Amino acid sequence: MFTPQEKVSILSDDFDRSNLSFCIFIFVLIILRSIFVLHPVPEIGLNMC
Repeated sequence: MFTPQEKVSILSDDFDRSNLSFCIFIFVLIILRSIFVLHPVPEIGLNMC
């Protein structure tokens, strides 16, 4: 069994990992959109990270 402290750190590790992949996903979408649509890259998606 985990102690409560270990459980918290494991949960926060999972959250950081999913948050990071979410940010990378948004970043890639923004880049693709700016390439294909030739818009300036919007700052909104980056500010969410």
